[in-house]
Amino acid sequence: MPVIEPGSFIDTSLDGKVEDTGEFLVEAPVAMKTETISRPMNLVPPDPNASGPWVKYNGIATVRILCALDWQNLKIDSNMYCEWNYLNEMKLPKSMFNDEQLDYLLNKDGRFELVEDEKESETTE
Repeated sequence: MPVIEPGSFIDTSLDGKVEDTGEFLVEAPVAMKTETISRPMNLVPPDPNASGPWVKYNGIATVRILCALDWQNLKIDSNMYCEWNYLNEMKLPKSMFNDEQLDYLLNKDGRFELVEDEKESETTE
């Protein structure tokens, strides 16, 4: 093993030593679909008749969508379109999901929780 003496200079420059073949300039695969839009998206408004308990989204996205293809990829038989957004306060009624969907949302995804209806859980003095 070579010994480096104190005060020695090690040339770490690659200038003129490596030929640029361009083989490392390949773009990385896209892991997430990015959509650029010129106007706000049409958010799904909440159902005014919906009531809790609720499945609340606690992730970092401003809108979380699960569509038929997402359920299919999760091996869950459903064609339901679900959208958590600021209009519905990031929560959808538990009653709209089947047991298999609830198991995924509450036990596997990690970004959802079951919350009670705020009006029902408030105590009056």
